[in-house]
Amino acid sequence: MWQPSPSELEEFCRLAEDAYPDFGDHREAFVRTLAEKGAAPSEADGLAELYLAVCCAAGSEKALAIFAKRYLPAAKQAVDHMHLPGDLASDVVQKTSEKLLVAGDGAGAKLVQYAGRGRLRGLIKVVAVRTALSLLRKHGREVALPEAGPDIFEGPSESDAELAFVKERYRAEFKVAFERAVDALTERERNLLRLHLLRGVTLAALADIYGVHRATVTRWLAAARAKLLKATRARLGQQLELGRAEIDSVMNWIGSRLEASVSRVLRTRTSDDDAPD
Repeated sequence: MWQPSPSELEEFCRLAEDAYPDFGDHREAFVRTLAEKGAAPSEADGLAELYLAVCCAAGSEKALAIFAKRYLPAAKQAVDHMHLPGDLASDVVQKTSEKLLVAGDGAGAKLVQYAGRGRLRGLIKVVAVRTALSLLRKHGREVALPEAGPDIFEGPSESDAELAFVKERYRAEFKVAFERAVDALTERERNLLRLHLLRGVTLAALADIYGVHRATVTRWLAAARAKLLKATRARLGQQLELGRAEIDSVMNWIGSRLEASVSRVLRTRTSDDDAPD
C-alpha cells in the first residue's frame, strides 16, 4: 500500500499550490484524493492538474474558470474532426463538461477520477469523442459514409463453388462469430474503428485526439484488424467441423471485406463513453 511520508505529502501540496496559489484551502481534499488513487502523478504538471480537478470538484470559482478557459476547449478541438451535423458540437462540449464536473450517484466528479492518469487535455478529448458518438447514436444522427464494398457473405456468388457452398451452409455461424469478435474488442479499438470507418476521421486527426503519433494510431488500427480476424477464426474453428483449407478460404473472404463489415456491425452497437483508456 502506498504510504508517502509527511515530507513527501508536503512537497506534493507545495508543488500543486505553487501552480494554483489562489484557489483557497483545499489541501485536505487533495491529500485525501492522493490517498484514494494510491499514488501521486510522476510529474509536477500532473500534480497541478489533479489539484485543479480537486478544486473544481470542491466548487472553486477560480478553478472552474481556469478549467473552462484552458482545458474545456480541447473538447471542441477533438470533435471538430468529426464533422458533426448542426449544433451537435456545442451539445458535446456541454455534455462533456457536465460529465466531468457533476458528481454521479455515490461517486465524485469524473474529472477527479481521470486527472492524474494522463495529461488532462488528452483525457478530455477522449471523453468528448465518446460523448459525440453516444449522442449520434442516441439521436439517430449517425451519417452513413459510402459503402466500402459488399458485406461478409453477401453479394455475387463466387466462381469457387466450394467456397460458395461453405458460405451459404454456414452463413449464420460466420456472421455470429464475426459479431462476437467485434464485441470482444476494447473500447478504444471500437471507438477508433467507429471514428475512422463511420465518421471518416483521418489518421492524423485520430493521432491528435488521442495525443499520440500517427504511426501509433496506424498500429492500433492494424492490431484491431488482426484481432478481429484471429478471434473470428478461433470461434469458427471451435464451432464448425471444417478443414483448415476451408476456413482459410473463408477468412480470406472476410479479410477482403473487413472494413465494410465492421462498419455495419458498429452501426448496430452503442458507443462506448466510459472512462478513457
